Amino acid sequence: MTTQRTHKYLIVGAGIQSQAIAHYLLGKEDTALVTFFERDKDALERTQQRTRHLIKPNAALAGFVQGDVVKDEAKLRLLMSGACDVVVSAARYSLNVGLTKMAIDAKVHMVDLGGNNDVVAEQFALGDAAKEAGVAILPDSGICPGAGSVLTAHGLKRFPAAKNVHVYCGGLPQEKHRTSLGPLQYALSFDPSGLINEYDVICEIIRLGKRSQVQPLTEREEIDFPGIGKLVAVNTSGGISTMVETYEGRLKTLQYKTLRYPALREGDLDHWHYMKALRDLGWFKEKWTKLTVDGHPVTPRQVTEEMFRQTLPRDIPDQLALAVCLDDGLGNHFTLDILDKADPVTGLSAMQRTTGFSAAIEAWMLATGAITARGTLKHELHVPTTEFIHEWDECGITLHQCLSTNNVVALKP
Repeated sequence: MTTQRTHKYLIVGAGIQSQAIAHYLLGKEDTALVTFFERDKDALERTQQRTRHLIKPNAALAGFVQGDVVKDEAKLRLLMSGACDVVVSAARYSLNVGLTKMAIDAKVHMVDLGGNNDVVAEQFALGDAAKEAGVAILPDSGICPGAGSVLTAHGLKRFPAAKNVHVYCGGLPQEKHRTSLGPLQYALSFDPSGLINEYDVICEIIRLGKRSQVQPLTEREEIDFPGIGKLVAVNTSGGISTMVETYEGRLKTLQYKTLRYPALREGDLDHWHYMKALRDLGWFKEKWTKLTVDGHPVTPRQVTEEMFRQTLPRDIPDQLALAVCLDDGLGNHFTLDILDKADPVTGLSAMQRTTGFSAAIEAWMLATGAITARGTLKHELHVPTTEFIHEWDECGITLHQCLSTNNVVALKP
């Protein structure tokens, strides 16, 4: 029996994550059309070339439309109304509130890659309007935030005695301690604006059962990650999204940290030392405009972002490490983890696979009706965890689940 191709998707943005999103959606037998909307002509053409080999005879179609989200709003609204069931925003997070309003007006579902707590709060303020329109808005749909919340919900279902949850995630070059990686021991795997946002914004956590806040780039700890070895983790913002609100009172501890390699040599400064120095010196500030380039004011953050773009290596094989560690405070632990690597066959990086595929899976779940709730949704409450993990497995992203116990603890099936 042949699956009927009925589902249509509109991807806003044609960057590297868009390519992974399209790779997943075009591979689905029920996809009829994937349309890209992108301001930059060169980026659109690169994605068109990258996507061409995915289009098979009698398969889904791909469309490519050049336009600006703000300047060409009428064109974008027309596409939403006629060319899609689900909008996937892979654009800058600053555009997501406007896109959310358009999606609600067009009565289509939307997922986005998120990246900013204030933006997500505005999207939740639109939840009643989305529910009234009969659509679902699912912000922060990537790896962390996004998939990490799905795995946390899955872990709490299987290990309901858990009181403490620690989430660790990091995109890393496959080869560590390479001189070409420089003193940061890091390669750029997504836009620097999102990276700096994680490093600069106050982090929300649960501590002693209550919502709390901590400064980013603090509370360093070393962990031994399976398949990699020693890594250094610090607090960063946004990785657990709405879970702090959801699990306050249910959990004693909920905290997110980002993983990076240690310094090249013992006693040297590592990635986090350099980032904290930049932040403390004001190089992440967005509003101070006393700097000028060719007579035009620029902010310290704009300068830092551009320096990252120009100096950090790109396009080298990467890996994505994610661990969700649950414990009950009595010596019993349940851990879910992945270590995904760049795929030389498809050319997709680990960051693309884990971030883009996760967003695409949720878009597909909305299109197929696997996610039934309406309004602005939370991953930990509304995404079917078993089905999500199954789709990850179909994509070759392998999740390991491990219980270590000092007592007898029954896991829920």
